[in-house]
Amino acid sequence: LDTEALRASARVFNTAAEAILITDAQGRIADVNPALEQMTGFTRQELLGQPAGLLYQGAETDRVSRDIRRAVAAGDVWRGETAFLARDGRRIPTRVAVSRLEDAADAGHRTVTVISDVSPIKAAEDKLRFLAYHDSLTGLPNFRSLSETLQARLKVPAPEQQPFLLVFFDMDHLKWVNDSHGHDVGDTVIIGLAEHLRARLPARHLLCRRSGDEFVALVDISAEQPLQAVREALAIGLSTFRVQAEIGSIPVSVSAGVARFPEDATAMQELLICADGALNRTKQAGRAAVGWYDETLGRKLQRDRLIQ
Repeated sequence: LDTEALRASARVFNTAAEAILITDAQGRIADVNPALEQMTGFTRQELLGQPAGLLYQGAETDRVSRDIRRAVAAGDVWRGETAFLARDGRRIPTRVAVSRLEDAADAGHRTVTVISDVSPIKAAEDKLRFLAYHDSLTGLPNFRSLSETLQARLKVPAPEQQPFLLVFFDMDHLKWVNDSHGHDVGDTVIIGLAEHLRARLPARHLLCRRSGDEFVALVDISAEQPLQAVREALAIGLSTFRVQAEIGSIPVSVSAGVARFPEDATAMQELLICADGALNRTKQAGRAAVGWYDETLGRKLQRDRLIQ
């Protein structure tokens, strides 16, 4: 019966889909199964006698190692996530279970670690996270991403807050492009608009696509930078350009509205309202320009609210 049990254990060890690592009382590698060789790219001969730390990798290694040693010393099973190092230097995210194996012969103990490669799960999580925070057409961050960034900026204590601009963009006459040339060409124009805005905005910015042909940007500015210089930098080459599509070169114009933090507003919704109000005034005045929120517009918006 003992022989059959050993034979069954050996077969499980050699055929298991999970990688298995056995270490001796000194933390040296005593044995590995074929699945671990396949996962890491190391051969059994390369690993035998090496410190088990050769395979562990990641910024949290020291903390994880302490937790594992503490659990093993108490006779518990440690389960958690860590990372292993492949032979080619790749970092392999893993889920591991580490348990203690008593060795009556030398009154010491070994450890048995069962390792599952969770790279596909992590890749799927990363993809879902990307989709949750990015626009599928342009690849830009979406409005959810910008909102969370904006909220984090507004939570910074007042003495440490840095000024910035919130800019609303709206392409002029996208409906005409869609109706005249089709939505595929319209999508090409939207992609071109995203690339144009990203290239023309000041270096320190976060640009997102809100919906359709609407874009929003958070633009960092310096408190010492003259407002007129900021206005000129934002307006240069921003409002009119051309996009190359299958049907040829399409002229594109964009209207924009700008609100300043903290001069115009200090709360997220108020900043959005101010920038949107500036955008609407720009469109009513003829489009293809960058408009700025000011006190006159603020009084008009307040009056309109009261009338409504």
